[in-house]
Amino acid sequence: MNKSFIGLVVVSTIFLIYATGFYTNFQTDSALEIVDFSIDQPETENAAPSNPDRIPLYGDLHVHTKYSFDAYIFGVTATPYDAYRYAKGEAIKHPLGFDMKLREPLDFYAVTDHGFYMGMIENYADTSSEMSKNEWTKPMHNLNRPENVTVESLGARADLFSSVLTQAIINPYPYWHPKVWIAWFTNNIQVALQSFDYDVHKSAWADVANAAEEFNDPGFITKTLTS
Repeated sequence: MNKSFIGLVVVSTIFLIYATGFYTNFQTDSALEIVDFSIDQPETENAAPSNPDRIPLYGDLHVHTKYSFDAYIFGVTATPYDAYRYAKGEAIKHPLGFDMKLREPLDFYAVTDHGFYMGMIENYADTSSEMSKNEWTKPMHNLNRPENVTVESLGARADLFSSVLTQAIINPYPYWHPKVWIAWFTNNIQVALQSFDYDVHKSAWADVANAAEEFNDPGFITKTLTS
C-alpha cells in the first residue's frame, strides 16, 4: 500500500466527515474549558465605600511577564507575582539590572500575557526541558542569562523574534499525526504544532491565574484575570 493511496483515503475520509456533518459528534470546545483557580480567602468588608463623586483611578490593563513569547525574547524574566508586587508599590528588577518602583501603588491592574504560546519560550530557553532538545530551540538556549541581557543584545533578539521564532511556530506535525486530529477535534490549533507543549502552557496559565487570585484585594487594588 503506497503513500499516495493512504493519502487519498485520509483526504476522502475527511471530506466525507465534513460533508455529512458527522464530525460534530466528536468535536468539543475543550480549548475553551474554564478552570476554577480561585483561592479560599477569609471574607473581608470592602474597605472602599461607594463614592457618588467622580474620582480618578489609575491602573494598567496591558502587562506582560516572562510567560509572553515577545516579552521573554526581549529580556523579561519577571513573574506574574513580581508584576503584582510592582503594582502594589514594591520595587522589582528591570531586565538590565536596576530597580523599578512606582511613586504610588495602582488602583487596578491586569497581567495580560498572550494566551498563544504562553510559557513556551522560557521552556525553550531552559536546557533541561524536553523541548529544548530540538535543534531549532538552540538560538534560545539560556537566552536571558544575566550576561546576555544587555542593550547590545537587542539586535540579535529582534532577529530571533522575527525569523527563528516564526519558523518554529509554523512547524506543524504531518497531517496524519494523532496530535493534528486532537487539535481538530478539540478546536485547539496549538496542539498540532511541534513547538507546543500543552502541559507547559497549562502550567503557565495556572500560575498567572493563581497570582491574580492571590493579589486580588478589592478596595485597595483590584486584579483582573485576562489573556
